[in-house]
Amino acid sequence: MEEIMRTSALTIGSIFLLGACGSMPTAPIAAPVVKIVTDRSAYAPGDSALVRLTNISPDSALYYSPCPKYLERRQIIGWTIVDPPSGRSVCALGMQVLQPGSTVTFSFPLAATLLRGSYRYRFGFLEMQSTSVDLPEAERLSNIFQVQ
Repeated sequence: MEEIMRTSALTIGSIFLLGACGSMPTAPIAAPVVKIVTDRSAYAPGDSALVRLTNISPDSALYYSPCPKYLERRQIIGWTIVDPPSGRSVCALGMQVLQPGSTVTFSFPLAATLLRGSYRYRFGFLEMQSTSVDLPEAERLSNIFQVQ
């Protein structure tokens, strides 16, 4: 009985050691499929930001919707939403399809009361047509821009 327990302990220890030292297989990292950029790197409060969404995938259409979209401001604690979706406004655009290599541009007004700082847009819905999988959050973010 003691021999079985020692053998079991060695086997379990070996499994943990191999798991810690070996590399676990990971899914391949896919190339980015969308590029979201503003027309300028700096704005004044009250300006309108033109946001360009480009499908850079060579072979798959992209489902997108500008609703919801969030304006986020960099804070010491991280990014915080300053322009949440509102129940008062209705998005009439719904889901659209953006073919490979195509671009669509949106105009988003910036509130006249925005504080100075670093901002970005985050889109709530972007999905590849070929996989029907939401894009990771990192791909749903615009470049960082300044409000001065």
